[in-house]
Amino acid sequence: MPRDLPVGNSRLLVCFDQDYQIRELYFPHVGQENHVNGNHCRFGVYAEPHFSWVGADWKRELNYEEDTLVTRVDLYHPALGLLLTCRDAVDFNEDIFLREIQVDNLRSEARRVELFLSQDFDIFGNSIGDTAIFLSPKRGSRSL
Repeated sequence: MPRDLPVGNSRLLVCFDQDYQIRELYFPHVGQENHVNGNHCRFGVYAEPHFSWVGADWKRELNYEEDTLVTRVDLYHPALGLLLTCRDAVDFNEDIFLREIQVDNLRSEARRVELFLSQDFDIFGNSIGDTAIFLSPKRGSRSL
């Protein structure tokens, strides 16, 4: 199924849907095991005194920065009075997913804003496998 906003390199692919939720995450073989496997990886915002998961009640513009594979997602929530500009990328050489979030308070009063990132992984497509560990071959193997 095509996704609205993919970012990746030859070993790591992260795909967002139209609601700006991560729906697919492939590593280390793009196109094999989806480590999200249809679960939700949600993004929430708390702005005193309200909380909202990014979704249907947010106005969203999903694009890429010009001439790049870096996303530019503008999220606006009129009731919260917030504009978020998100940039996502996967490093070209390293298998690292990066996210930058700029928060603009559209109200005149200062207030506390908190961001929440929630992941529900299915490592190798297994709903029991929601935790991962990486032992670098440079450090050698060891028992845990």
